[in-house]
Amino acid sequence: MTGLVEAFRQKVENSCIEDGPLRRKDCEVSQEDAPQPRVVIDLDKRGSPLGKNQTRCEYLVIVDRNGSGGWVVPMEFKSSRMRVSKVTRQLQAGARAAERLVPKQNPIYFRPVAVIDGPVNRKEMKDLKATGNAVKYRGCWEPVRVLRCGDLLTEVLGT
Repeated sequence: MTGLVEAFRQKVENSCIEDGPLRRKDCEVSQEDAPQPRVVIDLDKRGSPLGKNQTRCEYLVIVDRNGSGGWVVPMEFKSSRMRVSKVTRQLQAGARAAERLVPKQNPIYFRPVAVIDGPVNRKEMKDLKATGNAVKYRGCWEPVRVLRCGDLLTEVLGT
């Protein structure tokens, strides 16, 4: 069986594959100890599977799970001021792109992630994690997980 990452790579252009850190401005999520193989697509780069004027999140991370499915992680980076509905729309756009590109394998663990840089008020944080702001992937709703700058990607994978 073809691995998830290998199958995914065949469907995207190399120009949008990110080899460096998961970073926007001064905020970074560490990939230290994250499972391999994995591929990171920068949805803002030329060659992205999303059109230039489409809503998008920053990254789509695909992680293989030893040939038995894997993780699909759309990521949106936000500074201290965020609109929850916009973050959810951006993550949903990443989920739709993944639905088209990720082979139908089981199990796929879907983890929409908002990466927060700076202080966020309690109401925004509560709203972001609320059931009504979940992201749909292949018919299932998944709550948005939150990482802070400097956190490890593995914190949302549940490894």
